[in-house]
Formats: sequence, structure tokens, C-alpha cells
Amino acid sequence: IQASSVTLSRPYKLEFFDGELYFSEITNNRIRKVNLDTGITSVLIGTTSNTPSSFTENNDRNAENMRAPRGFKVIAWPNALNPTNYVLVYAEQCHIRAINLSGPTISNFMGFSILPGKVRTIIGDTAYAACNTNHWSGSPAHNFDGMDAIFAKLFNPHDIAFINGEIYVNDLATNCLVRVNSMGKLYQVNPNKCQSPGPSSSLGDLGSPSTTVLEPIAFYPDSTYSN
Repeated sequence: IQASSVTLSRPYKLEFFDGELYFSEITNNRIRKVNLDTGITSVLIGTTSNTPSSFTENNDRNAENMRAPRGFKVIAWPNALNPTNYVLVYAEQCHIRAINLSGPTISNFMGFSILPGKVRTIIGDTAYAACNTNHWSGSPAHNFDGMDAIFAKLFNPHDIAFINGEIYVNDLATNCLVRVNSMGKLYQVNPNKCQSPGPSSSLGDLGSPSTTVLEPIAFYPDSTYSN
């Protein structure tokens, strides 16, 4: 389909990869790509505008029902110099999921095996769908440094960066930056500052981690965090 004929609904994140422009649509629950030479657009991931009530691991990417996809990142795996695979990692309502776009089965991507063309959750508890409270507080808190990222409870993650083999996520509604190492363990970048509700009026609530400036991407799509 020609890009000029496509009706979009809340397009969010853009990324240029391999001669094509990738972008997510929050309301249409899709990630699309556009060939800039031909102007042809196609659905890369996602099928319908329906929000799923449950999660299917190892779903085919062409059959994936997404939950309001936001930020995403295409990662050359295991490294940019000699990649065997390209993996697209995206943030949705309460989780971070990964799609093995090309190449063989990955035996260990952030602690998980990912089959070719398949989708699986890598961060976020799939039994948790409410996505409406902060799990960094409380005694004891559900989330804690060093936990398995697959059991963490996220609250509105918005964007992703991949740096030195680790994934960084901004969990918007808890004012929290987290990182997940290659073994799938989760840590706060701004320790003891993760809280609710949403974006605060002060940068002080985020703390001052130097890694907030990770890449030239909009980690916090909010004027409060414009610096």
C-alpha cells in the first residue's frame, strides 16, 4: 500500500533501519515500515486493532496482537560489527517484548531463547495486565534491584535504548529508568527514586543519573523532562 493511502492512528516512535522507515502506532496496535524509495508501506508486526486480554509467547510476528506499542529499538545481535540476527524490542502497555526479525534461533537474548520470526516477552510479568499502580513502593516492594526482569511489574513503559549489551527502559508512570543486563536481571538507574503517580514537576524526583542521556531519542515525551 502506498504510504499516502494509509490512515494512521497516534503514530509514536520512528526509526530508520536498512533503508526503511519503521514507526509504531499506539491506537492501531501495529508497527509498520515504509520503503522510502517506493513509498510502499506494510505491517511489520501486528494484525488487528484489538487489545489482547492475554499474552501468547512465541507468537508469529504477523499474528501478534499488540497492546498499544510505543517506543522500540532494532538491535543487531550479538553485536553491530558481526550480527547474526536483528531483533526488534518494543514497549507496550505493561511489558517489553522482542521479535526475532531475521536470522536463526537466538539461544540467549537477555536470558531467553527466541525463534525466527517469533515474539516473546522479555521484561514484565505477563500475569499482570492491570498496569495501574506502582510496585517499587510498599513493604516489601514487588520490584527490587537484581530481580528477574520477567517478573517485574512495569507501569506504562514508553521507550527503549540498547547500550553495551543492556536494555534501558523508561517506566513513565513511576518516574523510573531501569536497565536489564544480558542475564535478564533488572536494576534501577535512579535508585530509590522510582515512584507514582506520573511525571513530576521536578527533575529532582528522577534523580540525576548520567545515563538519562543515552541516545538522541525522547526518553520522556513530556515537557517536564525536556533537558
